[in-house]
Amino acid sequence: MEKTMPRIYQEWLDNNPIGVMWENGIKIYGSQELEERNITFECDKYLPLYVAVGDDSGDALFFMQRDVSSKVVYASDVGDMTEANMVIVSNDFNKWIKGINEAEELDDNSD
Repeated sequence: MEKTMPRIYQEWLDNNPIGVMWENGIKIYGSQELEERNITFECDKYLPLYVAVGDDSGDALFFMQRDVSSKVVYASDVGDMTEANMVIVSNDFNKWIKGINEAEELDDNSD
């Protein structure tokens, strides 16, 4: 994608070019699907200041602001993609990813 990307997400993409999907259904887009997902969901039309970085395999998309210093992750319902209805999922993308990884490891160890 040609637009400005959050540095923290770009660094994650550099290490995870195909993206990651966890057993809980959360998917963080890799560089190959990033543009396609943003086009499919018409993110530029509804939330032009944001980039969709993932989804929950259901009705929610995860967004970050199109700003190099952005770290905050937001969620929005696919059917109501307006800035006013976005909720903060995490104030730090890396901590959010770490939390998902740790939760997955706990689930794997409890089997």
